[in-house]
Amino acid sequence: GFMARGRAGFGYHSDGPLRERYDVAVFVAITVWDLPLLERVLDARRRADRVVVWFPEVWPLELADPRLTLEPFALADDIFVGVADAAPILSEMLGRPVQYLPMAVDAMRFAALEPAQPRPIDVLGIGRRLPALHDALLDWAAKTGRHYLYDTISGGAVDDVAAHRDNLAATYHRCKLAITHHAKFDRPDEVVIDRARNRHF
Repeated sequence: GFMARGRAGFGYHSDGPLRERYDVAVFVAITVWDLPLLERVLDARRRADRVVVWFPEVWPLELADPRLTLEPFALADDIFVGVADAAPILSEMLGRPVQYLPMAVDAMRFAALEPAQPRPIDVLGIGRRLPALHDALLDWAAKTGRHYLYDTISGGAVDDVAAHRDNLAATYHRCKLAITHHAKFDRPDEVVIDRARNRHF
């Protein structure tokens, strides 16, 4: 979708054409193959002084396909990626600057509403996990009656992104301890892990 900023403030368009005049229009692309969607809103070139494309999560392995050079990257004035390792690879492939732009930290949204509020979840584990640690926490929870909440589905689709984030934040509000690992830490062939990843935020 588009997020754009003009003299009247910010506007958001999930799809369809831009209807006002903007200084900057930001196209948030889920994958590097989503750029053809930008061609559907070609009036962005007329209605925005600059068009920025941001890929929040694109991994180096996904950039190995030479067909990417045929994608309409020329529609963007600036290109940003949310994974630092991908920036130099995509920049070399396209022959133009690609910059690293990490995700923002919405700390207040995920913090407990009140420091003294009850937190019934003793340990929260979202995403990939270490099997040995997971087994130990399961054993600890069974023996102590404590609450260990963790993912039971891997790779499932999210029906409503906004509702998913609200539910995730509400869950974090109610936990005493949250465990987070590097994204794809168990698949070193897919990513070089030398920086903090989006999941930490």
